[in-house]
Amino acid sequence: MERIMNWLFKVNKWFINLGLISLFAIMVIDTVGIVGAKYGVRIIPGGKTIIEELMTVVVFVGIAYLLFERGHIKTDFVKKHFPPGLRFFSDILAYVVMIGVSGLIFWTNGKTAIEYLELNVTSPADIPVPMGPFFLLISISFLSLGVCSFFLLIKKCLSGVFRKTNNEEDIS
Repeated sequence: MERIMNWLFKVNKWFINLGLISLFAIMVIDTVGIVGAKYGVRIIPGGKTIIEELMTVVVFVGIAYLLFERGHIKTDFVKKHFPPGLRFFSDILAYVVMIGVSGLIFWTNGKTAIEYLELNVTSPADIPVPMGPFFLLISISFLSLGVCSFFLLIKKCLSGVFRKTNNEEDIS
């Protein structure tokens, strides 16, 4: 189980690096656009559209990484007032809901991505940017979120089972 979790962590770390590269590209494109506008030259036609599409990469690729870095999502201030059994149940419920929601978003965006790729839909701008790959990226991000949630759910369930087993052994 730990090997799978480490592999998923490495894949999501790579996704984060993809987001960082996209963020760097956004800064370069915007800087070139601002400098060009100062001199009355439009250096990158469709630069705003490219930036908008790259923002999808920045926002969505890191979603599953947040599951591994628990410090980003602070729910402990509420959960620490729950009894241990309810805390365990709330974690299980959160993972199940995450799997369901990410599965739904994966399915709907996946369908849209396939349609956009088949029809070669582009953005309405000076430079036509294909929209399909960005919808596909959103689908992959939510697939990654669902898979990571699934394995974290299994890990949480197994930790609860082993904790019960160890407690029963301690009592007897």
